[in-house]
Amino acid sequence: MSHVDVIIPCYDDPKLKATVDSLLSQVEVNLTITIVDDCSSLPVDSLEFPECKVLRHQVNRGPGAARNTGVANTSSEYVFFCDSDVDMQLDGIKSLVSVMDQSPNDVSVVYGDFIWDGKDCKLGPYDYQTMLKGNQISPMSLIRRSAMVEFKDGYWEDWDFFLRLLNTEKHPNRIALYMPKLIFVTNGRRRSLNPPEARGTPDGVVLV
Repeated sequence: MSHVDVIIPCYDDPKLKATVDSLLSQVEVNLTITIVDDCSSLPVDSLEFPECKVLRHQVNRGPGAARNTGVANTSSEYVFFCDSDVDMQLDGIKSLVSVMDQSPNDVSVVYGDFIWDGKDCKLGPYDYQTMLKGNQISPMSLIRRSAMVEFKDGYWEDWDFFLRLLNTEKHPNRIALYMPKLIFVTNGRRRSLNPPEARGTPDGVVLV
């Protein structure tokens, strides 16, 4: 089974330890965990996470920049971005990798379902025209590094990321593959955001 770099952007999250423990409990998977501390008020102690690589921003730059730092400091063929306040299903990453390993190179993303603040989120099959109307994929998905684009910080950063990564004009053969399986459950109180209105374009999100 292919190796996976798991990248965790983190900022002042007390649930980080539980998240890392759930990653270390993954079955039958070869992974390396990189924590990117986005200048937390209490720095992430690398001694508390001996199984992980810990990187730190000297100023707070946002989750997109933290993910980009993680990508720049890793090298595996597959990348899995993991939020710092989730519980992974024991075979979550294994299931994603199994599908990706058996897929042609055109498959750039494999994603599944999740539970978000008690809400059962069944995402359904990918369609780019639907993606232009709103994000259809969680960043907590398995991504082929050769297809990677950088995150841009700001509102709608996840939606913007996948619109550009799967741009049908620049990358007509790239696809995202949906796996109808529960991958993770949020274990912290999610922030309530009121992002501005936006529309999707093949070059990313445009605020309106």
